Amino acid sequence: MGNYIGVCHIHSVHSDDGLLSIAELARFFKERDYHFGCLTDHSPKNDGTFIGSREMAEIVQECRTVSDEKFVMVPGLECAAFDDAHILAIGITEAIQSKDWKTIVHEIHAQGGYAVLAHPLFFERRYPWENLKMLDGIEVWNGNKFINFPDISASLMLKKLRKNGHALSGIFGLDFHRHENYKQLSIIISEDELSVKSVVQALKIGGFLLHSARFETDSLAEFSPVNRWKWYCLGWLFFKSRNLAKRIQSMLEKMGIKIPEPLLKIPRKFYYH
Repeated sequence: MGNYIGVCHIHSVHSDDGLLSIAELARFFKERDYHFGCLTDHSPKNDGTFIGSREMAEIVQECRTVSDEKFVMVPGLECAAFDDAHILAIGITEAIQSKDWKTIVHEIHAQGGYAVLAHPLFFERRYPWENLKMLDGIEVWNGNKFINFPDISASLMLKKLRKNGHALSGIFGLDFHRHENYKQLSIIISEDELSVKSVVQALKIGGFLLHSARFETDSLAEFSPVNRWKWYCLGWLFFKSRNLAKRIQSMLEKMGIKIPEPLLKIPRKFYYH
C-alpha cells in the first residue's frame, strides 16, 4: 500500500484556453513530485464545438504515452450543462457531446468515470436538487476561482447532500491552464498500485485526503466553525466586489469612457489568476 499525491482539474492545449500539451503537463507535475493528474479538457470549447471521438482518442493515447510506473495521467473532460454549470468527467475515454446535465452524468457513469460539479459558486445560481444528488463529488476549492480559501457555500452544499443520504465527496481542483495557476492543492490516495483505475476507484469511494499548503482534511471537506465563517465572509466579499467592478466597467463603457488596458489587468489578476 502506497500513498500517491495528485492534482485534479487540469487543462491542456486540447482546451482552447490551455497553454501546455499533455506531455508538458506531465513533465511539470512530475518535477514537483506528483504521482497523478486528472485531465479535464473543455468540451464544448469557447467556440461552442465539442471534443469529438477522434480528438478524444488522441487525448486518451497522449495520456497513456506520458504515464509510467511513477506518474499517471487520467483522461477526462470538463462538460458544460445549462451554460452555467461545469461537470468534471474524470476517468472517461469516450467523448461526451451533450449540454444536458442528466445525460452528461449518465454517460460519465456508463464509462466508469467520476462526476464532479466544478466551481459551483462561480456561477452564483441554485442547482436543482435532483441534479446535484446524481453527482459523485463537488469541487469545494477551485485554485483558479478561489485563490486563497475554500468555497464554503460548496462545502455546505456537500454537507447537506450527505446529510440527506447522498454519498458525495469534496474535491480540491487546480483549474490549471498555465504555469501561473499552480498552487498547492492536491489529493492524496492510498492504493496498492498506481493506475488510472486505482485513482478513479479511490475517488469514487472517497478514499483520499485533501491537502493544501495550510491544512489537510478528508473527503468530507468539513472545516472548523471559525474557518467556515471566515472563509464564507471572504467568499461573499470576493464575489460582491467582483460584480461591483463589472458594473462600474459596464457603466463607464456606456458613457464612452474606455478603461486603459493596464488598469484592467489589475482586477483581472486579482479575480481570475
